[in-house]
Formats: sequence, structure tokens, C-alpha cells
Amino acid sequence: MGIVITMNDAAGTTPPPTQTRKRPWIVAVVGGVASGKSLVRQILGEWGAAAIDADQIAHEVLREPGVADQIARTVDRAVMGPDGTVDRSALARLVFGDSPEARSRRRKLEAIIHPRVRDRIRQELAGATHANVPVVVLDIPLLLEVGWRDLADEVLFVEAPEEVRRARATLRGWSDEEWRQREKAQWPAERKRASADVVVDNGGSPADLRKQLAQWWQEKTGGGPLRQASVPP
Repeated sequence: MGIVITMNDAAGTTPPPTQTRKRPWIVAVVGGVASGKSLVRQILGEWGAAAIDADQIAHEVLREPGVADQIARTVDRAVMGPDGTVDRSALARLVFGDSPEARSRRRKLEAIIHPRVRDRIRQELAGATHANVPVVVLDIPLLLEVGWRDLADEVLFVEAPEEVRRARATLRGWSDEEWRQREKAQWPAERKRASADVVVDNGGSPADLRKQLAQWWQEKTGGGPLRQASVPP
């Protein structure tokens, strides 16, 4: 079974909250491609955490009035589908990768999308405070790469060996080329790990991951109880 590894203070961890904390503890979950970030979010959600999904917000932003036209004008008209909306598959093919053209298109896309996404994230964080949830999970795939570390109290890195992550990506139907493009669009896993405050090991079973997260949850909620139905044996 893996263990929770607490990193040193260089990454900027602030003290854990107590039960009298007036706002939720905000944790950003990061990791390599197919490392299991969604599973971490799911488990913490079972225990009472709220989640903010940057990808979902970005998809909603793409449907906002005028955004699709701005992307077509600025990035490439090939991203437009026959129905006048952004074809996300076509967009991914154009912006993922390490070629100068892909990097240029990605920067243009980010200049349009990121300010809107960040504003929405801040709105949802404010809503979570009013809802009195103990923990908010930020699922932002490129949080470190785009410099959004300031949105979180803590960064939690989900570790899994590359061969395990590749196998999971294959099960999702990704080709080797899709894997390479998405890996190139992110920091290497080792760099993300070094920037994290906490590391959990997801190279084993979901039960092992739950046990590590249970320890983390107890620490971050000031010893608050887990929902008993989800406590690992």
C-alpha cells in the first residue's frame, strides 16, 4: 500500500484548517496524464468535498456568445463545426503538441479562455464558502503550467508509474500520438511532483488510494469524521 508523503514547506503549504475555519480548505489535484486525478476527486466528493472542474468550465465557456467566433478568428477557422460551435476534437488536434505552430495556437486559445475560466473558478469558490463545505477540490489540469497555484491552499500530486498511466490511457481509447501530444502540453510528472505539497500513490488499487486519502482528509478537516459508508476497511 502506498503512503501519504508530506513535502517540505518550500512549495508553500499553509497550516491545516481547524473545525472553526470559515472557508473551505482548497486543494488542487495535479498529476501526469491518466494518473487518477478524477478518482481522487470522486473519493473526496463521497466524503463531502465540493469539486470545481476547470475542463467542464472551459467547455461551458466555449458555448458563451461570441467566444467561438473569437477562437475561429484568432486561432484557426478549422476549429468550427458545421453547427457553428467549436469542434473540441479539432481544437485539441490543433493546440496539443510541441510544434511551434501548436504552441502558438495554444497561447492564443489560452488568452481567450483562461481569464473567463479563472473568473468562473473564483465565483464557484465564493459559492463553496457560503455552502459551508469542508474541502474544495480544484481539478485544473494545467494549474502549475499557467501559474494558478495561488488559487489553492495546497497542491496534491497523484503519482502513478508511466506504464500504468499509459495502460489507463489506452483503455480510454487514446492513441500513442494522443498520449504524446498531451504529455508534451504539460510539465513532466517529476516537475509537478517537486512542486506539490503532498503526494499520494495511485499505482496500486483504489482501496490503497482511499486509505491514503482518508488520512489526508482527517488532517485537513481537523479530525472531522468521514462518511462511514465510504471509510475503507
